[in-house]
Amino acid sequence: MTGHMYAWLPERHLGIAATLSHADELIGQVADLLFDYQTQPSGVFQLAEVVNGQ
Repeated sequence: MTGHMYAWLPERHLGIAATLSHADELIGQVADLLFDYQTQPSGVFQLAEVVNGQ
């Protein structure tokens, strides 16, 4: 990660940038998994009207 693409970034921040990049990748993977779950034809939740009283 110390290539010319990151020459603008101080070397002391390279580890932080790598950690944030990894966290971003994990968030993307979780979002992909949740998208399949949330777009089920029957839906994640179902709402129903409930009469309270008369």
